[in-house]
Amino acid sequence: MKILKITALVLASIIALVLLISFFLPSKVRVERSLEVKAKPNQAYKLVSNMHNWKLWSPWHKLDSNTQWTYTKEEEGKGAGYSWKSENPNVGEGSLQIIECTQDSFIKAIMNFGKKGNSFVSFTFAATENGTKITWSMDNDASTMPLLMQPISKYFFLMMDQMVGPDFEQGLKNMQVILESQKSIFVGDFEAEIRDFKGMNYVGIRQKLKGAEISQKLGEFYAQLQSYLSSQKTSMQGPPFTINYSAKGDVYDMKAALGTSFIMAPELPIEAGELKPGKWLVVKYYGAYDKISPVYQLGFEYLAHNKLMPSGAPMEFYLSDPMMEKDTSKWLTEVVFPCIE
Repeated sequence: MKILKITALVLASIIALVLLISFFLPSKVRVERSLEVKAKPNQAYKLVSNMHNWKLWSPWHKLDSNTQWTYTKEEEGKGAGYSWKSENPNVGEGSLQIIECTQDSFIKAIMNFGKKGNSFVSFTFAATENGTKITWSMDNDASTMPLLMQPISKYFFLMMDQMVGPDFEQGLKNMQVILESQKSIFVGDFEAEIRDFKGMNYVGIRQKLKGAEISQKLGEFYAQLQSYLSSQKTSMQGPPFTINYSAKGDVYDMKAALGTSFIMAPELPIEAGELKPGKWLVVKYYGAYDKISPVYQLGFEYLAHNKLMPSGAPMEFYLSDPMMEKDTSKWLTEVVFPCIE
């Protein structure tokens, strides 16, 4: 009995000593790694901001092939996230969600480990002379964890850099391989591509419009076109678009159009047309429609510099619905320049 009392006293003393020492240990820890890659900041940002891309580069996604992944409705940017569940004790279960982001430069996400508390991970994307410096960091705070786990967590914090740092290094190397193997081109600071277009029929309404009335008139034209397609028991193919023939001062000669799956024979003011197969320079623009004009100058400069000849009027394809997405910075428009070599 005396031995048991001594043993209990020793254990109690050890526990008390461990708790006492923990009060003097750091309650916060930060793990950080950086790597420079030969890619634009917006390319690196997109690789991280889209949750479905994480499986391409995150070492954590490769720990257990049987892990169950569930993604949020938002796939990219603030609010996007996923949760995971695994029988592997090295994976466990939890969730990650982006809580803050600045386009092409910063992302912050919260990782929730349930009873084990939270961590915050962040990514910065800084332009350099040769590409982009990506910095991946993680911050932990013992005060966010259950009270009984706080002393123990401080001891883990002492080893956190050695435990997590190698994962960050591998993840950054994986990003580097992906980004430096991409063949994206850039028109100014806008991501672009040369696309082989297969051709498409369309119906449209052409009219000369003043700048201030474009938005309202396009809405009216698209409503007319949708009504016509419904009367023909068919629907549009692809996103709505405009063909922009010319601009003189504040007057724009343009056609609002909707793609169709077959040739149609409407009556004026609706007319049928065809976009011929060929090569397109497609520039991706995010932002309000009234600030899109610089893309045109940059697009024509790119064609001239690369000895490509325009082969038709430029077009705008509207991939975002302003009625559903109120944030103009997320409106995606593909500005198309038909061209030949």
